[in-house]
Amino acid sequence: MGKLKKSVYSLSGKEEDLKDFKISMQNKIGHKRMLIDFERQDEEANYGKMPYFVYSGAVEFPAQLAISILSELGLGSDKLNFQKGTEIIFDNHGESYSYVKFDEIWDFIKKLNEKNFLVAMLLIASSNNHWVSITSIQQLIIRELKEYKIEIDYSKSSVFIAMSFGEEMLKARKSIANVVRDFGYEPMFIDSKEHNNQIVPEIFSEIEKAEFVISDLTEQKRGVYLEAGYALALKKQVILSCEKEDFKNNHFDVSQINTIVWSDENDLESRLRERIKAMHNLVKV
Repeated sequence: MGKLKKSVYSLSGKEEDLKDFKISMQNKIGHKRMLIDFERQDEEANYGKMPYFVYSGAVEFPAQLAISILSELGLGSDKLNFQKGTEIIFDNHGESYSYVKFDEIWDFIKKLNEKNFLVAMLLIASSNNHWVSITSIQQLIIRELKEYKIEIDYSKSSVFIAMSFGEEMLKARKSIANVVRDFGYEPMFIDSKEHNNQIVPEIFSEIEKAEFVISDLTEQKRGVYLEAGYALALKKQVILSCEKEDFKNNHFDVSQINTIVWSDENDLESRLRERIKAMHNLVKV
């Protein structure tokens, strides 16, 4: 059971509010989806049938968010049908991505009990994904949570990220943080945390709390090796990565570990997504 689900299941005395919240959300999201469909039909009536990629963001649901929902509920990927799409930018094919049809996941969510339904709604409301299928309903969810006075004391699970803090690594840092957030985790960079303690105990404390650890070995910082080793000693899952040109400088003791060797930040982001999916064994795409 995920941390958010535990927080939701600890609610007491809110059973009627949760029932009413679910009914209200079903009605309002259903109505919102109907308006989106009507708008598309009107545009096609006036301008002709549109290519699928024009409205795909409104009818598809991002795989990473679907994975977060399944993971939080303790369910496997067989509950949903994951598909592959390809980004189209100015008629050019871009990178592939994974998604679930919105109607399919919405039917799945509607069948959940009131507390699991709330878990799914909270994850959608807090997502930083910019697909229309998500942004079009986030404010609806937030308003209804306030209407029914549903408050959850919840902090996201963290992922500890060990890497060089040099300026040359800022783009890689951003790429790693983006992926971690897309999977519903909070990235923990120790240099971003306010504290008044000695640094090493603080690092160890954050590693102990983390769901897993990502260690990028680029620039060969000894502290990164120390942090990865500590996480492994705790039997935590550790994902290693390193920039391609710097990989030959790695210490011998990690040469046999499956490492993401990346050529640029886009490559790092893409391969890290796939590694986290494989690590959780949640989806095959």
